[in-house]
Amino acid sequence: MLLAYTIDFEDESDLSLPLSANFVRVLDETGVVVRDLPLVAGVSKEATSMALTFLAKTGHVAEADPVGTKRVRLTPKGREAQVSSDRLQHEVENRWETRFGAEVVRRLRASLQLLLDQRDGEQSRLSRGLQPHAGGWRGSKRYIEHTEAMIADPSVALPHYPMVLHRGGWPDGS
Repeated sequence: MLLAYTIDFEDESDLSLPLSANFVRVLDETGVVVRDLPLVAGVSKEATSMALTFLAKTGHVAEADPVGTKRVRLTPKGREAQVSSDRLQHEVENRWETRFGAEVVRRLRASLQLLLDQRDGEQSRLSRGLQPHAGGWRGSKRYIEHTEAMIADPSVALPHYPMVLHRGGWPDGS
């Protein structure tokens, strides 16, 4: 289903769904501190760097404050892509309701939401799979803040779309 949705979205979008869902979604015209983006977007620092390089090269983002804290902001082209992405995601979902039936789409959405909502006491069941292994990279100083945020609330801290780099993605290393 994810691949089918991605194809439907990307057939009409200038940006990939991972870039739109994870980065363009959280940026604005005033700027976001670059070091905060991995936690806000839910992806690794390496994926953030790769995404910002591409988005800057294509004119979707620019550095907001070249002096002091490094910030990145949406350009007018980036803001247009953000609005277009939101609109397109609604259009794809509406087309899916027509194509597959509104009840099927509602059940799919409910099934996915159930993955986020299941709890073992105070902790999300999904969080159990996010616990870092002893000595693993997710528990290292560099990633522990991000890992702890994902464990505390996966629905907020996980990426909105899987993003895998050549040497491993976040959070599962695939």
